[in-house]
Amino acid sequence: MDTMKLAHDALEAALPYLQQLAGSAGGGIGQAIGERAASLGRALWEGIERRVAGDTRIQDALRRLQEKPDSTPRKQTANGVLAELLESDATFADQLAKLLDRVQGDTISQHVEVSGSSVVGQVSQVGKVIHRQ
Repeated sequence: MDTMKLAHDALEAALPYLQQLAGSAGGGIGQAIGERAASLGRALWEGIERRVAGDTRIQDALRRLQEKPDSTPRKQTANGVLAELLESDATFADQLAKLLDRVQGDTISQHVEVSGSSVVGQVSQVGKVIHRQ
């Protein structure tokens, strides 16, 4: 099992929840999708937090990521300490992988219709996008 990838994927899936906590989540058309992703990310984050309770080094890295979830250095640090934990605890790695599979498998169905076209700056829109869930 690639523990670095598992740690990365789990933290990336939890990111919408962390951004929501930090108040850095975006709004607009993707808000409903963001809220669903945050809900799923919360399940992952809480599972990780339960496992690392008592390990101040990992807790500190996760707390710092939670404070600034868009910080690349904080993501890298949290990813590294989580990967180390996963390497030393195969049972938790398996549990986290299963939880991540469930979270990633819970998708949002969307329907998009396109009509017309326009160009704004360097962004071309072919058609009018109507977003439905």
